[in-house]
Formats: sequence, structure tokens, C-alpha cells
Amino acid sequence: LGSDTTLLQVVMSQSLPEAVVNIVKAIVSICLIFVISPQLAGVSVATIFCICLFAMPLGKKLAKLSKVYQDALGEAQTHSTEALGAMRTVQSFTAESKERTRFGTYIGDPDAYPYWYPSKKRGYNPKKPSTYSVGFWKSIIGSGFF
Repeated sequence: LGSDTTLLQVVMSQSLPEAVVNIVKAIVSICLIFVISPQLAGVSVATIFCICLFAMPLGKKLAKLSKVYQDALGEAQTHSTEALGAMRTVQSFTAESKERTRFGTYIGDPDAYPYWYPSKKRGYNPKKPSTYSVGFWKSIIGSGFF
């Protein structure tokens, strides 16, 4: 409860006034642009609108991919921690190759993804994404923002 109160205090004392000042600056700047050159202001507003229309679907797709990536990474970490924690057991049952295969399934095998392109011929399974395959698509979508 104490940390929540502190967080709320910081938001109310610092972030809220900054947001109000920035909103006022934006409104004044837009008004000044329209006073100086209405044609240029119209072009600027139309350009910003087009950029937002393009960026919104990319942002939604990137958010979905980020969630899938975090899930794949969490699952991979769970399995690798389990195998490393029980290394003696893995070695006693001579299951190194099984664990290597399992690790490759969750993390991804770098040799299976030349140039990071996930192809079905090389073991890409869209229903069971690895960190390599999701990272590839996440980087492609993320590059649309830059």
C-alpha cells in the first residue's frame, strides 16, 4: 500500500503537470502553424494522419508478436532451467540428445534459420513458435516504425 501511495503521489506531482504543459504546447504550436501558413499546416496534419493510419495496425501486430515472443521466451527459459538444474539426471539417463532437441524446439536452432528466415522446410512450426521465428517476424514488423 505504501508503494502504491508513493507511485500515485509521483504521478500527481510530476507526470500530470508535465502532461498538461505538453498538451498546451501542442495546441499553441498547431495554432501558430495555422496562423503562419495554413497550406503547410494542412499538409503537415494530413501527413501525420497518414502516418498514424499506417502505424496503428503495425503497433497492434507488434503488440501481439511481443506477447507471443515473451510467452515463447518464458517457456524456453522454463525448460532450459529445468534441464540445467537436473543435469546429473539428464546425463545419467543419457538424455543429452533429447534435451538438445527439446531446447532447439523452444529456443530455436540457429542453423535451421539461415538469415533468420523461418521456413517450414527447416522446422518452422507456426503453432509452436520458437524465439528465433517470433523474433524474425517481430523485427520485420518493428522495422516498419523506423
